[in-house]
Amino acid sequence: MSALTFLNLFRRFCVMYSFPRTVISDNGSNFVAGAKVFKEMLDHTNVSEYMTGNSITCKFIGPRAPWMGGFYERMISLTKSCLKKVLYKKKVTREELEIILREVQTRLNNRPLTYLNKEGPVESLTPNHLLYGRTINPYPLVVTLDTSDPDFLGHTELIARHSCLSSIINHFERIWKKDYLTSLREKHYGSSKPMQMKPPKVGEMVIVERLGPQHEWPLGRIV
Repeated sequence: MSALTFLNLFRRFCVMYSFPRTVISDNGSNFVAGAKVFKEMLDHTNVSEYMTGNSITCKFIGPRAPWMGGFYERMISLTKSCLKKVLYKKKVTREELEIILREVQTRLNNRPLTYLNKEGPVESLTPNHLLYGRTINPYPLVVTLDTSDPDFLGHTELIARHSCLSSIINHFERIWKKDYLTSLREKHYGSSKPMQMKPPKVGEMVIVERLGPQHEWPLGRIV
């Protein structure tokens, strides 16, 4: 990815989500070059007037220290591994791949970060709450045909491709749900010494697994 490509993608991001106050990244040459362009852009008279109060600060993690970006690298790694398992040798167009990535984005950003209220009904705070003020209901997955063969088109190409996309996203959701919950357990137990590990206790919040999409799983309090 060139610095120009990065800036174009960042511009698209700003159109969708508004300007961020802080950008945190590794030391990729395209990001560093992008930061220099940001500074020059902000120094321009017209831009600086428009950007008053919305200045962007670029922060770079230490060189050769990927663990400093663990809070986003973990999600990127998990998403990539699940996509590789799901897509494998399936043939998808660029447009279909973009749809799959958007569906994945919505489902990942519906994951609970923490709970909001201590009394009464428990509501989870998700990344989509921070972006849109609410959780996003994904498009329903309708798998009507057997699309195990990547070249299978069924009676009509439209129905077959729609079903194939639903099958891919549904498969991703199953794999990601399993791998994500496993990673949470590894993080919880891996960061503690054996003598410090404590079983769940009364009053703690938990994710309640049940049939249906992961974003519909409720939070519960152990009583």
